[in-house]
Amino acid sequence: RRHDPLSSAFMNGTIQGEDVFITFDEIIGGEEQCGNGWSMLMECLSAGRGISLPSIAVATSKLASTAVGSYARARKQFKVPIADMEGIQEKLCEVAGNTFTITSAQHLMNAMLNNGEEPSVLSAVMKQQTTERARNVINHSMDILGGSAIINGPNNYIANVYQQIPIGITVEGSNTLTRSLIIFGQGLMRSHPHLLNTVLSLEKNDKDSFRKELNGFISHSINNFMASTWMSTFRKRNKSNPISYYESQLLRYSKSFAFSSNLGLLLGKKLKFSEMTSGRYADIFSNIYLGYANLWYFQKLNNKEIEPVLIYEMDKILYDIQESFYALSENFPIKSVGKLIKFA
Repeated sequence: RRHDPLSSAFMNGTIQGEDVFITFDEIIGGEEQCGNGWSMLMECLSAGRGISLPSIAVATSKLASTAVGSYARARKQFKVPIADMEGIQEKLCEVAGNTFTITSAQHLMNAMLNNGEEPSVLSAVMKQQTTERARNVINHSMDILGGSAIINGPNNYIANVYQQIPIGITVEGSNTLTRSLIIFGQGLMRSHPHLLNTVLSLEKNDKDSFRKELNGFISHSINNFMASTWMSTFRKRNKSNPISYYESQLLRYSKSFAFSSNLGLLLGKKLKFSEMTSGRYADIFSNIYLGYANLWYFQKLNNKEIEPVLIYEMDKILYDIQESFYALSENFPIKSVGKLIKFA
């Protein structure tokens, strides 16, 4: 039932639980587009979700890195700048490293969008990863600033950012939802070389096409298993050229992820409800993307002075991928499959 003073009525509590009916004329695209709202939303988010909130994460992280880094040099305790204290240095490393990764990921995403691509899955990765890492940056910044961060006033430049962080975590798909359901669940269907075609062949009852895609599945799994085990044994171990070293590590993990994803399909429809499993897949995929983004951005900057930041952050990303693989294999619902993932 349509009420003209609708907003004021809701505000003063005179309307509670009333139905609001929308005519066909009020639907974007008219009656023909009725029922396509979800698809339209996803298409909008495929670009926007990779720009808006990540750009805020970049801005807040750069603010924290610049301001808190300078503060740690100027602020003294026991006649020593707190930046010289190892406890503070640990937190400054996290601030600088995460800021570098967030910035790298945003530059790479912008380059994709400028190229006319619509990376809907990576936009979900961007939203979830950048806002979570920005939260990490701000939390460490609050610890370093101490009392000056909790006393509100014109000189407190971090409190408002601290208040804003939960907004980015929540909107455009909460980070819990994005990690547990969207990144891997949506990405597997969109990105797999055979899965979508297999589903379409079943819908069309096309036996020849189904047989072709099934053979492709098997070949894809075997090739990635062999590549994963081979590269795990014979990968590069010399960091004299960090770019080639880290590229070899990420390629190895990419092969392992592709193989493990195929094994995940053995869960069938249960995969949709195995949110912890899906979340671990999402963590692996997200960190692989962030690793490649760091290498791409470092080469683009061509600045050797930030190589220590790159190495620090890349080692951390590789460690996080490793731990996600272990968690995935040890908790996989089918124990024998979990052991196979761990071996690969």
